[in-house]
Amino acid sequence: MEYWFDKKGFPIDHPKQLMDALRTIPGATDLPEDRIRSLAIMIESIADGGRDEELPRNRTASKAATEKEIVKLHDLCEKLAAHIAGLHQPAVSALFDEGLLVFPLLGKLKEAQEIARCAYGQFEAPGGAMGRPKKIEAADVTDTVAAIFEEISGKRPTFTTDPATGAVSGNWPQVLERVFAALFVHASVSSQVRALSEKSPSE
Repeated sequence: MEYWFDKKGFPIDHPKQLMDALRTIPGATDLPEDRIRSLAIMIESIADGGRDEELPRNRTASKAATEKEIVKLHDLCEKLAAHIAGLHQPAVSALFDEGLLVFPLLGKLKEAQEIARCAYGQFEAPGGAMGRPKKIEAADVTDTVAAIFEEISGKRPTFTTDPATGAVSGNWPQVLERVFAALFVHASVSSQVRALSEKSPSE
């Protein structure tokens, strides 16, 4: 994951690709850098919340002791990541002066969370309670980015469907695709834009 650094050399806790994705929204080039940055941070926070809801919690399984260890690892990473994300600038500066870049560490902790979630899934018996993860994260991110798209562009997030292939196209799907890529959201852009359209049909 790539990180931006501010003018003082401190890392910013969100990927550069996400800010670049938001800049492709019509009208976004007129927005100040701080506004783009704050929107990117908000979207990443929404994505993190959705990922947390998708994580398997407190399930009965055949290898309970191992699962418990993995879940504990995940939870400890989550708590430390939340603590780092909430650090105020003086703490970040003090750690930076000692050679610790806290936000790259935050990225590593989030990566460890995802690995722990996948490792946990290996111990679920076939046909067990885990099932396929819900796309809570993708839906939450789609809703948030759609609202931002409409606010910035002044237009509703619409798309065009190819009648032959069913593929969607347009500025809105392109923006969402770039946001998904920046956040490592593994979901179908076509499915998400269609689901949003069904929830909020054009008047």
